[in-house]
Amino acid sequence: MVGLILGGLWAYQHGAPLWDHAVRMLILLLIVPPMLHRRRTRRRRRLGLEGEPHLSLMRLSVVKVSIVAAALLAAWLLRGRVAGADFWIAGGLTVTVAIVGPLMHRWLIVGGSHATSPRHASRK
Repeated sequence: MVGLILGGLWAYQHGAPLWDHAVRMLILLLIVPPMLHRRRTRRRRRLGLEGEPHLSLMRLSVVKVSIVAAALLAAWLLRGRVAGADFWIAGGLTVTVAIVGPLMHRWLIVGGSHATSPRHASRK
């Protein structure tokens, strides 16, 4: 679902300057998730689930910035050379998030028994 939203947003902005793509995507990817993370943290605290596995906001942000950077690089390389470059990039974003997202999920989870880093694995 997230891939469709990102791809749709990119396609909706077709023909926009690269800085415009960058600003809109980074606002969507770096402002909205921290607000949701704060809300989830409060909910976990209220329910007594603080030690349960959860998404690492920092890791998620790194992945999102990387995806936006790759899309911007592709746009910079393809614009003027490929007809409908923004639509190809939108499709690429959708497919990348749909395929890479589930593969990265284990790395994005911290805390509890699902953690993959040595720092968190010792908390079992």
